[in-house]
Amino acid sequence: MGRNQKSIAELELSGSARRNPGRIRARLEEIEESVATAGPLGPAPSFLSPEEVTAWDELAALPPVTADHAHLVELASGLIAKERSGKLNRGELSTLLASLRALCLTPADRAKIGKKQSEKKPENAFQRIARQVREQQTRPVN
Repeated sequence: MGRNQKSIAELELSGSARRNPGRIRARLEEIEESVATAGPLGPAPSFLSPEEVTAWDELAALPPVTADHAHLVELASGLIAKERSGKLNRGELSTLLASLRALCLTPADRAKIGKKQSEKKPENAFQRIARQVREQQTRPVN
């Protein structure tokens, strides 16, 4: 397994982004395209409590959060408000962390923003043999 890709911030700090600007150009363009097409999150729904609205506003101010994330932000803001009141149990904490990961709001997930799906690698000899065996096993017997 290969190394994890460095975040854009790490590349900028190390000076690598300055030396090789093409290295991060595609990642930045992909981020800009995804944010530009989704639009801003907008105001909090009226049924949220004041504590949840505060959490909503905090999440809405963060760059990767767009209108596409509205339902997830609603869930996360309710859990953040509950956590701040000290009433969050372990299961809810796990759900909160998962929702923050889905919004790319943890440092590890923020570093993954802009990573392109790797193109399909060519099939090697072992994969070809395995595929042929599977195909033979799934053929109906006449």
